[in-house]
Amino acid sequence: MHRLTTTLLITLATAAALAVPVATVTAAPSSFGAEARCRYHETAGGKYGWTAALLKKIAVRPPTLDAKSGQQVVGWRFVVQRSLDRQRGPWIVTYRSPIQKRPATTTTPAAFDAMRVAVTVPTNVEDQAFVWYTVTLKLFWYRADGSVASKVSYLFPQYRMYVDGVDQGNWALEDYCPGEARQFFDGP
Repeated sequence: MHRLTTTLLITLATAAALAVPVATVTAAPSSFGAEARCRYHETAGGKYGWTAALLKKIAVRPPTLDAKSGQQVVGWRFVVQRSLDRQRGPWIVTYRSPIQKRPATTTTPAAFDAMRVAVTVPTNVEDQAFVWYTVTLKLFWYRADGSVASKVSYLFPQYRMYVDGVDQGNWALEDYCPGEARQFFDGP
């Protein structure tokens, strides 16, 4: 009898465990269509184009953000951090944009505007190319009473680079905007 009870309990426990829904694995948060852009001004040129450019502005294209249900106010901002030595830190916040809030529905995203901030790269450093900037996107969904219902933070993994307004395409910036961008050309 004891053996039958034990077998029955194990069978019930196994069946119950199999009936419990498995948690869905969700992907890491995305940029929701937002894009961080590093805007530079050429400071040195060569035979084949610019060779050095200083960071002058960080611009962020707004996210495409829908309501979680029905109609809802949603918001976004971006935060810029800087390190004078990426390898050792520290990273300090140099700018927090204002929060833009707009209404959205589950089928119509909020009509946000792009935002930007001027950047002055420190000159009292050994090399301005070693000054790094990162941008974190902050997204908010609000309750009817105006309190935050949920939020997401997203550190941009890649940045688009523009030198004097020209998109540099696939020029690899890794995961930061350098204070000074440099490129070296081979050739005669």
